[in-house]
Amino acid sequence: MEYSAIDFVMRGDSTEPPLLSLVQHIKAGATDFSGVPNLTWHWDGQTIVNPLSYVPRTLDEVDVPDYRYAMRSAMNSPAT
Repeated sequence: MEYSAIDFVMRGDSTEPPLLSLVQHIKAGATDFSGVPNLTWHWDGQTIVNPLSYVPRTLDEVDVPDYRYAMRSAMNSPAT
């Protein structure tokens, strides 16, 4: 959030539902994003950190064909 080119940062392990909420807010022309869970954003020169309130108990709702493959690939990727 140090860079002015960054408007939003979504925090958390599974951010699909909060990201959908953000997109819906933007599409509706909203300027107040305080209702979007897990979001860090800029407003009037200030950084606002919304509560990390979307924390799913499981990742069962994530629609990834093989989530285990994605996790293994991330764990096996070489360090940069």
